[in-house]
Amino acid sequence: MRSRPAGLTIVLAAALSLSLIGGGAANEPAIDVGKLEARIVEARRQVTSGEFRLTVKSDDPRAGRLSYHIWFDGPANLRQDRQFDEELQVCIFTEKTAIYYGGRPGAYDNPNLLKRFAVWMVPAAEAHRDALPFLICDPRVAMMVPLDVRLWPRYRPDSLVGAAGRANLSARASMWNGLASDIVSYDDPRTGNTYEYEVVPDRSCNIVRWRMAGTYPGRRAPIPFESTLDCDLVEAKDGLWLPHHIRRIAKRNGAAKLDEMTTIEPLGVNAPVDPDCFTLAGSRLPAKQLIIQSLPPGTEPRPAAAGATTAPSAKHAIRGILWWDGKEIRPLTPADEAERVERQSASQPRAE
Repeated sequence: MRSRPAGLTIVLAAALSLSLIGGGAANEPAIDVGKLEARIVEARRQVTSGEFRLTVKSDDPRAGRLSYHIWFDGPANLRQDRQFDEELQVCIFTEKTAIYYGGRPGAYDNPNLLKRFAVWMVPAAEAHRDALPFLICDPRVAMMVPLDVRLWPRYRPDSLVGAAGRANLSARASMWNGLASDIVSYDDPRTGNTYEYEVVPDRSCNIVRWRMAGTYPGRRAPIPFESTLDCDLVEAKDGLWLPHHIRRIAKRNGAAKLDEMTTIEPLGVNAPVDPDCFTLAGSRLPAKQLIIQSLPPGTEPRPAAAGATTAPSAKHAIRGILWWDGKEIRPLTPADEAERVERQSASQPRAE
């Protein structure tokens, strides 16, 4: 009878010892990535109404000061106040209409009514929330994509998590702040990018970490890049956890290029929102404003959503001009036009 080599005997004994104490990876149940990602997306879909404030601070001086105040109630009603440096941009969606107005201080309270900026309104079916001028930043997309908050309007919670066409999809168990977590990794064959995220099932299936890496074309050779996101969580409501502080670090050629912090304050989650919030009165827009029934110049209308009863408008076609009198949107009257001209004359300095 042949004797085993001493080295092989040691390896077999170690394997037997690990199997007896249950510490081997072979004994860990396989992670069903499909079921895990379905839970991640479903957890975000449980947030159906709320009020959120987002503040972005970046070490890039070109990024400017950026903040959002967002209200939504169900799939139709939504309002976003986006503050970029000195400019306030307001979007209001209801089941029937979408409204946009924006400008620096004085744009809507100028004593000269003829110099006030216009308010734009189109049927909701023609207003795409992911396009100019709206660009709605849905807080439910937070930590669902490893990207700049300014790009969130282009994504949904399930745009990357659970997406088709990924390669080398795998998962492994880990720990995050003393809690069990799962790490999912995959490649995108279309871009060549690699992705990895960490999710904590016992914290409302929140993703707490992302890493995206790849290359983009350079003049002489491809340039490697890496983007990482890490966050902490806040209990927004009993047992419902959401991202709170998100730190994004972008690197190029191994050197840090951006360090950005997004703070998300859940001011009310899955609670009724005052319907007045989704009106011009609720947005505190002063009275005596022109309402132009069109999209603003510089935006391109797209086909109406499936099932819409209204055909898409032609490029920048103006269907009509209405008037906001402080209480309601109504047709513009000759008296309103006369007041605009009168206010212009009153605002002009008198010649000495």
